[in-house]
Amino acid sequence: MLVRLVRLALGTKTSARLTMKNLSDVEATQMRTIQAGMARSPTWLIPSDITRWQEKAIEIFA
Repeated sequence: MLVRLVRLALGTKTSARLTMKNLSDVEATQMRTIQAGMARSPTWLIPSDITRWQEKAIEIFA
């Protein structure tokens, strides 16, 4: 059921299996910025190489 909603939100006609495969291929590297002081440094998630379709999915579900 959830995959159907994802396919509807993305406007894709691909199969549920291929849709989930494409979404699971999105990986991100966590980078910690350098900050002075005792507070914990904030982190940023930097995506690896992603397709335009995956970029659209990230924008929709972010």
